[in-house]
Amino acid sequence: MAAGSWLPLRGWVIFGAAIYVHQYVLIASAALMVLAVRNWVLAIIGLASYMAIIFAHEMGHAAIARYLGYEVTAIRVGLLHGRCEYEHPDSALDASLVSWGGVLAQFLIAALVFGVASVVSGSLSDYFGPIVIFLGYINIVIAAMNLTPWAPFDGYLAWRIFPIMLDKIRGEIVVRRTIKRDSKRR
Repeated sequence: MAAGSWLPLRGWVIFGAAIYVHQYVLIASAALMVLAVRNWVLAIIGLASYMAIIFAHEMGHAAIARYLGYEVTAIRVGLLHGRCEYEHPDSALDASLVSWGGVLAQFLIAALVFGVASVVSGSLSDYFGPIVIFLGYINIVIAAMNLTPWAPFDGYLAWRIFPIMLDKIRGEIVVRRTIKRDSKRR
């Protein structure tokens, strides 16, 4: 992450983790308000929706890490990306599952937004449009980009789940065959 300060959101603790926002988020927010003086409501909605994507993504990592029994120590929201800090996973499978948590949270939010958008009409739709664009369409694009199989993207660890599961299935097959063969010998 870029140099600068992380500002704690005092009193915000989720999954046992402190929440931090990078100072550049605040600077960009202030700059956007100045630039969008004519339509600041839409600017606020757009920026909040974009930050919600990053926050939800990191919350997805945190939720899976906690579900697997790991301590989550911090969730950091930056201007371009975030970071979920949790104790080192015990296995490659756990690391892969935690990596999937972020993009699955994004896809869940996109599905919810598209569902709500299908029933919203009237004057609310004027302000809901930017939310659909950010939390729906842009959210899906960001999630897909994050699944690229190269570091530092989540896909680097996430896609490893398939060979790990294949090895696990092969091992179980070998064990079952061995047990079956040994039971026939008796």
